[in-house]
Amino acid sequence: MSENTKNNMEDMSLTDDLFERVGTKGLSGEELGKKSLTYWADVWRRFRENSWRCLE
Repeated sequence: MSENTKNNMEDMSLTDDLFERVGTKGLSGEELGKKSLTYWADVWRRFRENSWRCLE
């Protein structure tokens, strides 16, 4: 890093007004987007989706 960049970073201070809180209404942190799969269920799903590639 150049000396000029280091000096600029040292002069910069982070204050609360630089940040904005993002709302989370209607969202739950406990919900998952997709149902989890077992290893073998995922292997079988990928094999079915990509089996045509084995024929090339």
